Amino acid sequence: MNGDSYTDVDLTALVAFHHESKADVSIVVAPADGRGDCGNVVVDDKGAILGFKEKQSFSGSRYLNAGIYVVSQALLCEIPVGVQVSLEEELFPRWVAEGKSIKAYVFLGACVDIGTPDRYRDAQEILANVEAEADLVRGEGEVRK
Repeated sequence: MNGDSYTDVDLTALVAFHHESKADVSIVVAPADGRGDCGNVVVDDKGAILGFKEKQSFSGSRYLNAGIYVVSQALLCEIPVGVQVSLEEELFPRWVAEGKSIKAYVFLGACVDIGTPDRYRDAQEILANVEAEADLVRGEGEVRK
């Protein structure tokens, strides 16, 4: 998981999807809504990822990378030990080019990125609301009218 974003994706469902699809990698993606300052992903009609460009405009992009991944043990073992690598910039594009099974787990809920000062301010409000809702579900806090 990337540490500069938030989604409320169901991780249990993501892992189940990963195993059922027999993917080498499953990547949570969300609708791009025209943004080009994040990881852009092109997905075919069967859910296979066809292309991946980190923080670049990408012709035909329909989704953004939400920064949550499930990677098979076999591919994890291919990552060199003691060498700094980027999943998004190096490994994912290479694995797509090599024909690995990289599947998109499409998530239609909130995908909050805090990569800019404006989005950081927005995230504070969104996450405060999420925390307040969680308190109500746990029975903490009071309901206000």
